Amino acid sequence: MWVKVDDRLPSSRKVLRIPRTARPAAMGLWVMTAAWSSRDGTDGWIPAYVIEEHGGEIEHAEALVAAGLWDHDDRDGEDGYQFVKWAEYQPTQSEIDERRRIERERKAEQRRNKGGKFAGQDESHESPTDVPRENRGTPRKSHGSPTVPVPSRPDPSPSPTEREAPKRARALPDDWTPTEEHRALAAQRGVDCDAEAGAMRDWATDKGATGKDWDARFRNWLRRAEPPRGSQQRPNREVASRDSLVQAHFDMQQMGAP
Repeated sequence: MWVKVDDRLPSSRKVLRIPRTARPAAMGLWVMTAAWSSRDGTDGWIPAYVIEEHGGEIEHAEALVAAGLWDHDDRDGEDGYQFVKWAEYQPTQSEIDERRRIERERKAEQRRNKGGKFAGQDESHESPTDVPRENRGTPRKSHGSPTVPVPSRPDPSPSPTEREAPKRARALPDDWTPTEEHRALAAQRGVDCDAEAGAMRDWATDKGATGKDWDARFRNWLRRAEPPRGSQQRPNREVASRDSLVQAHFDMQQMGAP
């Protein structure tokens, strides 16, 4: 259980009545004994010996009485004190016991319903054992519209293992070679396709590079390649300018690698 403490307690008039020098010790005793009473179920009654057990002094208890937070209360010949208005701010032991009884009954009811039926389930529903054996497992026909077919169960969605797996970055395969598309692009750019392919392979091996689509990467490689100096062949920039930029942007998205 928990003890409720108002967050306005430090500014309470009753607390402010306690002298400053005694206030921390007195209110510390108040909090400690409140927790003790809640745990032991005494509804705010504090035997005198509990004060000493919690490091308090009688003068601290008397300061709480003078402030109106405690009252003197002797029970069965034993000296003690009583929290003022305990039942107004804290749950009483009888309320706690009733709450625990309701909780026990609720859990017991849940356990009884674990036999296969939920609480409140209508017993009049037809169970599988009430259906003739020859009719079990067959769909019931609609009497309102005999021409309407019995709805069938939809095809199950493919499992994650059945879906196409996303591409993963990998090293340049040993058997990779330029495609006809690459050779056409190299001719358009005025560069040696095989020489550029070898240069890219050396670069990939040296850097340990990986890629999701090496064909796309080589296309971009060719677009950045410059023809040898003194070469009479020059790239046809009028043909390649716009289409190359669009294709390069698409290829970079497909590669997933720099």
